[in-house]
Amino acid sequence: MNDSMSTRDSLALAELVELQDVSAVAFSGQRLKPGRGSNLQLSVAAGFALTEQALSYKFDLDGSLVDVDENDPLVQLSLSLVVTYVPRNANAENWVGGDHERLKAFGDSFAWPAAYPFVREGVTAILSRLGADAYQLPMLRPSDLL
Repeated sequence: MNDSMSTRDSLALAELVELQDVSAVAFSGQRLKPGRGSNLQLSVAAGFALTEQALSYKFDLDGSLVDVDENDPLVQLSLSLVVTYVPRNANAENWVGGDHERLKAFGDSFAWPAAYPFVREGVTAILSRLGADAYQLPMLRPSDLL
């Protein structure tokens, strides 16, 4: 599927849904050693589930804050979020369809940006509770989309 079709499909799907919830479902961190971290390395895995009542996207983030001088991990963290959409019209049948590419494109364009502020807050909370230097994730830019 080309990019313009993906964008068009995402926009069409956005007209059919309402954001119901963004929830953290897992939240953990471990301080491995003292030090000053400056390099946050994160990886993201994403997936979705579709039922008759909801379309949900789960984002699993794993990462580490790396020491400035020794390039060793100081903190390891993980965070999982679920973004749930429901149909705008409760009587709609086959309200989003089952096209995998369309649902993936919608997740990239809408669900990830909806989750990102919660990702930023979660990462900051984990790091601060573990006594790591404050670290703020940058704002989400269009080029950063999954």
